[in-house]
Amino acid sequence: MAVSNPTTASAQIKCVCDAIVVYPADNIPCSFALCIQDPLGNINCETIKPGNPIKIKCVNGGTVSIKDCNGNLVTINEGCTYNIAVGVGCCIDVCLAYDENKCIVIKVAQSARKCKCL
Repeated sequence: MAVSNPTTASAQIKCVCDAIVVYPADNIPCSFALCIQDPLGNINCETIKPGNPIKIKCVNGGTVSIKDCNGNLVTINEGCTYNIAVGVGCCIDVCLAYDENKCIVIKVAQSARKCKCL
């Protein structure tokens, strides 16, 4: 189970490219919200649908989060964050990395383990 604490400091993203590309796997059983928070605290969320890659504007010094099924923001740092419950029966693993051009790429897959909305 992923535990989110939006008050803890998180890794700020550095934008070399204008956009972050999100690649959600086809087998994720639901849509979910991916959010970018700018350094001033403004949050922009986009609905991500299974199998539909999407580009989101990159914000220097911002943070990337996934909205869980309780409406909490789970911060995504470089590497992978596992077992985020984003809906009933819908649990995802999210990995943030940089491609060869130093652009941010986020890959989302269905979690191997079950998790629950609490």
